[in-house]
Amino acid sequence: MNKEPLGKKYKRLSSEFEDQRHNTKEEINRLKEFFENPQYEPNPVEEIRLHNRNLAEILDIMVDRNNKGIELEKKEDIENAIKLYEQNVTDEFYGTHPYDRLAMIYRKRKQFDDEIRILRKKISIFEKINQERLHYFLEHCSKDYPEELIEKAKSFKQIRDTKGRVIFNPYPVDNYRKRLEKAKILKGKDRDRMR
Repeated sequence: MNKEPLGKKYKRLSSEFEDQRHNTKEEINRLKEFFENPQYEPNPVEEIRLHNRNLAEILDIMVDRNNKGIELEKKEDIENAIKLYEQNVTDEFYGTHPYDRLAMIYRKRKQFDDEIRILRKKISIFEKINQERLHYFLEHCSKDYPEELIEKAKSFKQIRDTKGRVIFNPYPVDNYRKRLEKAKILKGKDRDRMR
């Protein structure tokens, strides 16, 4: 059975819901259903609540794993903490915590292949998120800001408005790449020392 990762499911449901809310065909189908079945009453507020409840359930599972992982680390039960963090990596969790913790744990243990695997996954996921954020910013906000800020956003740098509020905040993927390169170097040094 090919189970959809929770992170992807969360993202897909959010995207589908937004598309549905702005889709005139979907609205026509609702009206058609209403006229065919007068008992049917579309309730957009309830649909939004239900949608948000579904998303919250998915997010709660992944956040709960992180919190349990933190507790297990405090109790020095690192093996079980790793299992929980790895589940979130498998589910493509859209937060940095499990990736950061696993990278640190694997570095301390000199498990460089695992650290490299986690960092590559982290880079892959957060590059996509940055692209999505940039696309959204350019589509919805860019007309309100000067060209120099738009160019800064395109280079994935944080930008603030004139009041100092963050208006575009990408993940620092370049820092993740530097850490990946360092892990590769350490892996090479460790391999050389073992010879």
